[in-house]
Amino acid sequence: MPNFYDLTTDLAQLDESITVGEDGSIDEEARATLNAMQEPWRDKAVAIARLAKNLGGELAAYEQHEAAIRSRRMRIEKQVDQLKTYLRDNMERLGETAVEEGTIKIRLCRNSQPTVVLQGLGLHNVPAAFVIHPEPVLDKRKCIEHHKRGEQITGVEFIVGKHVRIS
Repeated sequence: MPNFYDLTTDLAQLDESITVGEDGSIDEEARATLNAMQEPWRDKAVAIARLAKNLGGELAAYEQHEAAIRSRRMRIEKQVDQLKTYLRDNMERLGETAVEEGTIKIRLCRNSQPTVVLQGLGLHNVPAAFVIHPEPVLDKRKCIEHHKRGEQITGVEFIVGKHVRIS
């Protein structure tokens, strides 16, 4: 059986080659050929839609699983950070710099880079050379709101595309 793309190409070529009579009728042979080609095309289209729906259901299950794993990973990362902070605070309090017991070696090490902390009133006291401003971005929601009211926006094009809905 030919693939979906070939069926579509053949149907499009047949559609272009069909001549319509002066009374708007299509001869029976062309109609029969068109119907015979449309049935396998429709079967393929339905099979593709079924596959997309099945994969969509599988995708939802993976998304839920990923969310659960991500949540668990974040909890564990937070727990590890809290335990390390707790250990560091207690080592600093007692003046300990190293602890060794069997295969576990704990060292209190100096960070290679300082941590930058904003003081007092925030960015108002910091020189402008040290403040990063984000690049301007188009507010697409605002553009759509104005477009719906019939307003023209210079430099913006609105394109309405098509999508497939499988139900």
